[in-house]
Amino acid sequence: MNEDKTKAAVFIIESLSEEEEEQEEKYEGKLLQQILKLSKIESTYYYIRTRKEFVRILQLFGDSKYRYLHLSCHGNKEKIKLTYDEINFTEFAEDLGIRGFEERRLFLSSCFIANDNLANAMNSTSCYSIIGFDTEVKFSDAAIFWSSFYHQIFKHNKKEMKKEKVKQVIKKLSIVFELKVLFYSYDNELEKLIRILL
Repeated sequence: MNEDKTKAAVFIIESLSEEEEEQEEKYEGKLLQQILKLSKIESTYYYIRTRKEFVRILQLFGDSKYRYLHLSCHGNKEKIKLTYDEINFTEFAEDLGIRGFEERRLFLSSCFIANDNLANAMNSTSCYSIIGFDTEVKFSDAAIFWSSFYHQIFKHNKKEMKKEKVKQVIKKLSIVFELKVLFYSYDNELEKLIRILL
């Protein structure tokens, strides 16, 4: 990874259902940003409801040079769900690829969304890694899991995430929170994202 192209900061995009929008405790992404601020980790936060907004905010992400994209939303093994729109994985990868996702990491706070289908679609983007849940997850568990993950990773190294350290932290946290977390990393020889065994 060419660290000079990007900076170690977290770009958070969140989208909830209409019902959840009325419940302040459901904004996991907003809470995550507050915790990152406490830890002096640079971050930014955007709330979206449609694919059109998603595409526009992705342009800001591309321009920001932030290295880490954190998406908090709903989804399943085939698509990502926003408040008013659904995006299948092929469309999602196209949206990311057009806006410059090369050598960046994707973090997914959503039920079931991290899977082989997404990894295969994301191969076209040169994404460096994908980390997310392949199980149902409660808002409270997700918020505490990601806060703990970023805290541990950045405490170890403020400038970059090394694959072995990422693997170590994910493995420990998945045991603590009893969550199935999947980690896909780009393999230069195979030229695709492969699942890393935890």
